[in-house]
Amino acid sequence: MTIHNISPDSVAMFIASAELEKEGLDVESLDVESAARLAREAFKTAGIAVATGLEIEAFAGNCGILVFAQLLTALPVVYKFDDFEDMLRGIGTVPPEVRGDVFAMEDIWWLRITEGWDKAPALTEFGRKIPDAGTEAALTERGAKVFSCGSLQNFAAAVTTGRFLS
Repeated sequence: MTIHNISPDSVAMFIASAELEKEGLDVESLDVESAARLAREAFKTAGIAVATGLEIEAFAGNCGILVFAQLLTALPVVYKFDDFEDMLRGIGTVPPEVRGDVFAMEDIWWLRITEGWDKAPALTEFGRKIPDAGTEAALTERGAKVFSCGSLQNFAAAVTTGRFLS
């Protein structure tokens, strides 16, 4: 098994078919519980303590399986977007139950997810998840709150129809 730390709370691992066979598994039959067990082992090997649940994405191939695993974190979760359009595209991928705040600070757009962040994994394709090392306080102190605690889809709809600006 090849393991790489991606961030302080996530790892990527490649498990070759031969290694899966040693565990009594194969690419086609790998289930969520087995993937979670292997991911916990990978976190332990990488020196990362696992005290929460895991979010796991797995991609099977002919020679093995590529697994991305991330620790679930407590709310709120903050995402940073370099531009407004990327943020809107990211919001377009989330279901209506994802709620939060939109901030503008230092020419950067920020989403503070207060509910349902686990239903919005695609946000990382458009922005970066930021560890809360003072980010929450900085947003509260220096950020301009543009939208507060509603469905993020409602915010996106209001912006795209022009209702937000009127």
